[in-house]
Amino acid sequence: MNWSQKRFFEFRAGHATYLAFAVSLVTFVLIVHRLLIERVPELNNLFGDLTVFTLIFAAIYIPIAILMGQWHLKHQQKVESTMVFMKNPGMIRAFRLLFDLETNDADEKDVESFKNLLKKLEKDVSFLDLKGPIDDKKL
Repeated sequence: MNWSQKRFFEFRAGHATYLAFAVSLVTFVLIVHRLLIERVPELNNLFGDLTVFTLIFAAIYIPIAILMGQWHLKHQQKVESTMVFMKNPGMIRAFRLLFDLETNDADEKDVESFKNLLKKLEKDVSFLDLKGPIDDKKL
């Protein structure tokens, strides 16, 4: 990966995870207030002030979103993880190689090729937070 590819990945992560989320949530609150609360007299009497509406909305919306997130992690995350795994040829190859090694059916060329790939990837990744720096002499 080159510098621009890494920055683009970081941009997408920051945008999608934080900025677009915040903007979409604020937009959602404003649209609901404008198109629902302001147009229904009974609701406008109760929630006419945007600040009051936002506080009440947050008090209801945040717990519901947390419950849905818990449900998602408990039930749907397994499906998503499985689908992502099935579309990742590198992970499938790694697990096949581990299985082949366990059953003494591994091809030496596959083992050496995979070892070289892992060594190359290790050089590109910082492991300082784990147990100190990687000894480059072993790579």
